Amino acid sequence: MKAIKGLSLEEVNIRKKNKQSNGDFNIKSKSYLDIIIENVFTPFNILNCSLGLCLFLVHSYKNMLFLGVVVWNTLIGIIQQIKSKRIADNLSVMANPKTSVIRDGNKSIISVGDIVIDDLLLLEPGSQICADCEIVSGEIEVNESLITGESLPVRRVFGDKLYSGSFIVSGNAYAKVTAVGKNSYVNKIAVCAKKIKGSKSEILKSVNKIIKYITFLIIPLMIFMFYSQIIIDENNFNKAVVRAVGGVIGMIPSGLVLLTSLALAAGVIRLGKKNALVQDLYCIETLARTDVLCLDKTGTITEGVMETDGIEVFVEYDKTDIESILGNTVNCFKSVNPTICAVKERYGKTDTDFFAENIIEFSSERKWCLVRFKDKGTYILGANEFILKNGYSNVKNKIKKYEEDGFRILLLAHSESIVENDLPNNITPICAVKLRDKIRKEAFDAVKYFIKEGVSLKVISGDSPVTAASAAKKAGILNSDMFIDVSKLETEKQISDAALKYTVFGRVTPKQKQCIIKALRENGHTVAMTGDGVNDVLAFKEADCSIAMQSGTDAARAAANIVLINSDFSSLSHIVAQGRRIINNIQRSSILYLTKTVYSIILALFFIFSFIDYPLEPIHLTLAGAVTIGMPSFIMAFEPNEKKVEKGFLANILTKALFGGVSVSVWIIGAQVFGMLIGFSEKQISSLSVYALWAMSWIILLYVSVPLNKLRRGICIISGAIILCSAVFFRGFFGLSPVWTSVFRYLLSLLC
Repeated sequence: MKAIKGLSLEEVNIRKKNKQSNGDFNIKSKSYLDIIIENVFTPFNILNCSLGLCLFLVHSYKNMLFLGVVVWNTLIGIIQQIKSKRIADNLSVMANPKTSVIRDGNKSIISVGDIVIDDLLLLEPGSQICADCEIVSGEIEVNESLITGESLPVRRVFGDKLYSGSFIVSGNAYAKVTAVGKNSYVNKIAVCAKKIKGSKSEILKSVNKIIKYITFLIIPLMIFMFYSQIIIDENNFNKAVVRAVGGVIGMIPSGLVLLTSLALAAGVIRLGKKNALVQDLYCIETLARTDVLCLDKTGTITEGVMETDGIEVFVEYDKTDIESILGNTVNCFKSVNPTICAVKERYGKTDTDFFAENIIEFSSERKWCLVRFKDKGTYILGANEFILKNGYSNVKNKIKKYEEDGFRILLLAHSESIVENDLPNNITPICAVKLRDKIRKEAFDAVKYFIKEGVSLKVISGDSPVTAASAAKKAGILNSDMFIDVSKLETEKQISDAALKYTVFGRVTPKQKQCIIKALRENGHTVAMTGDGVNDVLAFKEADCSIAMQSGTDAARAAANIVLINSDFSSLSHIVAQGRRIINNIQRSSILYLTKTVYSIILALFFIFSFIDYPLEPIHLTLAGAVTIGMPSFIMAFEPNEKKVEKGFLANILTKALFGGVSVSVWIIGAQVFGMLIGFSEKQISSLSVYALWAMSWIILLYVSVPLNKLRRGICIISGAIILCSAVFFRGFFGLSPVWTSVFRYLLSLLC
């Protein structure tokens, strides 16, 4: 038959030449060159390197030590992104990279990438549809949950369209390929996964905002600072450049950028050990700030398979006997229909006195299957209304009650009559087999964790609202009885209103999922979304943080910020804990960095308008930054800290940083004025100002470290010891003079 012959080898080659093959349509990440360029040519790096170049040109090499932060920050960013790129590139587009086709009348197993337009696919139970196609012969049941979110298999017959990413549950068919590569449905949706989603990180936005404003300040301040220093008679050009750079270099919170990158990179490594692939460094922080978590039912709360929840007996049979009959009946079927498989899993024991004489397999058209046992009559299993027909009214009320509770019902019935290849007469209902979606074991603990942490949970599913609500209730989600059929909502306004009111959303399209997420975000919520299918991609791109299961489609994995490698929902609690640890510790450390920024700006303005010789060089600020900010903040950044994250990152740190910055400025300006009053030399005044800087920086560290624990107390002691040693034993390296004898002598003279 021509329909079964398929394409010839010549026709396949013509289509390949015309670029009508599936090809390699893996969703690739950025190239290595793009990653390097993106991390090297940042405003932060350009600003620091420009200041370093000024010092290099005047041969002040020891003052260039601050550039080490630039190198480390760049390397961490490149290494982290390359690591994520390699893992992401290794994810295959399809779970099954091979498929069966008919070519020249013969069955061939080929790579998914070698499928061409008009190829004839052979679809069998368990296989995945790897290109959009149309059935030309046969009948099958298809699981389209990764495309539509609907977990129930659907029947497809001649002329029906099939989409790549679906799975064959039962039946056999031949299907003609209608779209390949970028033109297939799954890859049109996957285009959204390639679009870069801007980071929702509050820390990143805050740091970038600070650097942006400082960049605008630095250029005019440096020009004025250079001018104010060059007109001082004692200063030559080289000295004026060093002083000018020293005046502005402290304004850049360079260590804060490095600290954030290192802390997040360390978090990524820890989470990797928990089987979580973090594809966006800052999404750890975003998930820790999440106050609404939207869950896809199938694949997240449930395993995507059915489980039997027991039976309800309609006749005066012993329950053990009915379970034996049910087990012997289902074991006669070869079907991989998920409902039959679920019954087999629980009741699949057989007895030796059951001998099957006739078997009719399950069909989605008939909605029932049948076994006739020798000397025991005929047993039928399937949809009650199709088996009982007019007699369905006798059990309708009971079955309706089970269905309202979210169960799917299979009816087991019996008849003594014998009819070949059809339903017998005089059918008696025996029991209702209750089935429901199998809840993931880890979902219970994960739900409890998020409820405890005050995170609102919402379920968004393509399944029926009753089924989704039932799964949500069983998983322990609060207010799961607040559900709605979104297919009945006509406008975005209705969807937006429902997003705030309801907990469970059923019959949701991909676009409607996106609208629900958008509505929640527009109402001030930080929203995370979990899922595993193509139907989740649009919602992923809208969410603040998106989490995909490794068991899902490649389009979902590519669009997600985080991929759970073992598809374990409970891993999210580890990610939240890591995020809280990082944010709370970085917030503490940020106060130290911004204190330096504040006092650097105040001092620059003071010395510009006073035309007094600027007392600090870059190396003085480098020591203060390394010992009282850099080293302590990096150690404290890895302290355990799972305190709930407060909103307003920038406002929280600026208040304390302003206090610290003003305090340091007052002491340095005071040291300057004091030195001038008692007739110190320029070098002595500079030295006194440096000592004031180091001492006050240490006091600010002590202030930020409260309450002191063993670790923070140790950090403060070590930091103070380094400052003391530098002031006493390494004065020459830092260009300082011993001034304390003169200070004490002056103070003593005042007392006398």
